Amino acid sequence: MRPAPAMMSLAARRTAVRGAIGAAIIGLLVGTWYAWSGPIADTTDSVRELAAWIRSWGMSAVLAAISLMVAHSFVPFPAELAAIANCVVFGPYTGFAVTWVGAMLGACIAFGLARRLGRPFVLSLSRGRYGGRIDRFDRWMERRGSLALLLCRLVPLISFNVINFGAGLSAVSWWTFIWTTGVGIVPVTALMMVLAEQLF
Repeated sequence: MRPAPAMMSLAARRTAVRGAIGAAIIGLLVGTWYAWSGPIADTTDSVRELAAWIRSWGMSAVLAAISLMVAHSFVPFPAELAAIANCVVFGPYTGFAVTWVGAMLGACIAFGLARRLGRPFVLSLSRGRYGGRIDRFDRWMERRGSLALLLCRLVPLISFNVINFGAGLSAVSWWTFIWTTGVGIVPVTALMMVLAEQLF
């Protein structure tokens, strides 16, 4: 009778993976609709201004673009616009890579600082805005585990920054955080790459 729990656990994991894939597809569809009918489609001027700012750095433009994505982990602004601007400046594939690297660096720095300096640091940095959301995120993580973290990335209903800091305050391992973030931000980043091609 010992194998039963393991089999149930495996079945539960498969169900969770299918759910994550389904949620990712739904998230992409919703994101596409939002992008075409909402603010992103109406802010091409902002993207052009951001692209001009990135180009103004000349040979250091890649570093400027990466730094902008890192800053997003600490200063809330529409990272989607930065991602589109990166693709406008560097082309779709290099822009995708620059956005992904910058987002990963920012996420890892935020995660590391939260883990090292604790909740008081996070609350002071966010001026208390993240407190309740981090508590809810932490409770959800306790129930669902690493797949919940991946799901949060695939369907960005929870703030990117809240996930970074919340995961840093939780028992999530570095490796789990890195792989779920690395995989989870790919669909949204790819969507921004497609939008850059379509809009510009």
